[in-house]
Amino acid sequence: MGYIEMRHYKEINLIAIPDQNSTSPQCPDMWIPFKGFCYLFVDEQYTFDDAKHMKGVFYWIGLTDIDEEGIFKWYDTDEVASFTDWGPSRPNNGLGKQDCGFIHPGLDFKWDDYDCGTRQKSVCEKTAK
Repeated sequence: MGYIEMRHYKEINLIAIPDQNSTSPQCPDMWIPFKGFCYLFVDEQYTFDDAKHMKGVFYWIGLTDIDEEGIFKWYDTDEVASFTDWGPSRPNNGLGKQDCGFIHPGLDFKWDDYDCGTRQKSVCEKTAK
């Protein structure tokens, strides 16, 4: 299990969770099936480092430029993000220590960067069965 690749996050309907019937992808309880993947929105708050080890309002999305400033990669694949949805003037590496991406509700749910040690909620992704 890894983080959600956020190219689909705006399409997930968080109000009406899809029914899991025989034609839907099979996901564990509490996970939302969508486009062949399962998504879990975790209410408990974790630092980025704690959340990435789970592999399992703000949500860490598994995107970081901690290795090279300005080059954001997905934690679980180490691939440079091919899709981004940054808010205006973001990422900005505020105070020189914002290296982890999250969904920012104050920016119309666009992405922002923040200090990885801050406790936030997280969203996880895994392939549906």
